[in-house]
Amino acid sequence: MSIAIAIALALIIGWACLRFLPAGAEGRMPLPYLIAFIHFLWIPSALCGVLAAAQGYWHLAVLAMVLAVIIAAFDLPYYRHTLRMLRRNAQPEDSAQHDLQQSSQHTSDAAQRTPYEFSVMTLNCRYGRADARMIVEAVRSRAIAVLSLQEMSENLLNHLAAAGLNQLLPHHQIGTMRDTDNGGFNGIWTNLPVTAAIADTVDIPAAAVPSLVVAVPQQCAADSRTILCASAHPKSPMRGCAQWSRGIIGLAGVNSNTRAASTIVMGDLNANLHHPSFRALLRSGLRDATLSQGTGRIPTFPIWLPWPRLELDHIVFSNGLEARAVESFAIPGSDHLALAATLSVTR
Repeated sequence: MSIAIAIALALIIGWACLRFLPAGAEGRMPLPYLIAFIHFLWIPSALCGVLAAAQGYWHLAVLAMVLAVIIAAFDLPYYRHTLRMLRRNAQPEDSAQHDLQQSSQHTSDAAQRTPYEFSVMTLNCRYGRADARMIVEAVRSRAIAVLSLQEMSENLLNHLAAAGLNQLLPHHQIGTMRDTDNGGFNGIWTNLPVTAAIADTVDIPAAAVPSLVVAVPQQCAADSRTILCASAHPKSPMRGCAQWSRGIIGLAGVNSNTRAASTIVMGDLNANLHHPSFRALLRSGLRDATLSQGTGRIPTFPIWLPWPRLELDHIVFSNGLEARAVESFAIPGSDHLALAATLSVTR
């Protein structure tokens, strides 16, 4: 039994270490899928710890529990604001009062320079099967200013127009249709003033990445801020592992090649924080909305399985923006949850 537990722990350690591969090196089957489930490895590790303790193998029990804690700690970046609030609540009263005074001052200052806010939403439409009326209703009820859709079909595009999407979001850009489309083409809509529209913003081995450059009011300034908003969908690993990895890393070109002041990339990115390629994308100067909010993970796939559900859909953005009110919700016909966030122009 001790040998079996030791082997199981060795396998878990090796599995978890896949997280630390160089970006792009995970582009081989079945590595993307193994890495996607690293988040859940604390469970078998903890079970090994319980079993080892029950058998009296205390050295293995301690090792298993330490391993479970380390794996669970990989997700701490998603909870940093929650942890900050817990630390603040644990402070002595005089320190808490000082923080309250500082917070009041910051609130007063913020009231004098309220940033411009707008809501964005992204959804994988599952080969164009998502309910067009429910997409339009979500845009209307949540006052969405920028909508990003992936895996679209011409039939869905017609249904969206018939449901009134173009009245709510009159400006749009559809990605160039080509043989490399994975599940369908991408599109992006907005009701913000548009200064430019691009059918294929960056060359990646997947569906074209359409974008709109919008102009929004700038905080404490009379002029406006330009923001490039793009809809992206790198290939899934099953459609080509190496292309999947190159597509995720290549999205950094959306931010580096634009002359807009800020960048927003939304879509089904087929990756989570454990994938080295996704972390390389974030190191290029983009921030993830869920990470920025810092109150927990927001998994989006698959819609029919509450657990274990993976975080594959993302809203990432460059400097000059902040995210709050990040949430997911169901749209009938899709196998992904929609993801929405409120973004504010900070400087």
